[in-house]
Amino acid sequence: HKKVVLADFRTAARKHALLFQKHLGKTVPVADGKFAALAATLANSGLFVYVPKGVRLELPLHSVAWFTGPAP
Repeated sequence: HKKVVLADFRTAARKHALLFQKHLGKTVPVADGKFAALAATLANSGLFVYVPKGVRLELPLHSVAWFTGPAP
């Protein structure tokens, strides 16, 4: 069953481990430059979005994040 995944990194790693590991780090290649590489290296939180090939969404995805202080 093909399904869309929209989750924070921790939830994606827990609930969609194989999919998350397969695609993690593939969106920012080191060849894109040192700042992109640095951002990818330091990223330990974020939003994981996966839309299977051939799946068409009827509505846009929407996510809101609030950061109230240092990460735990």
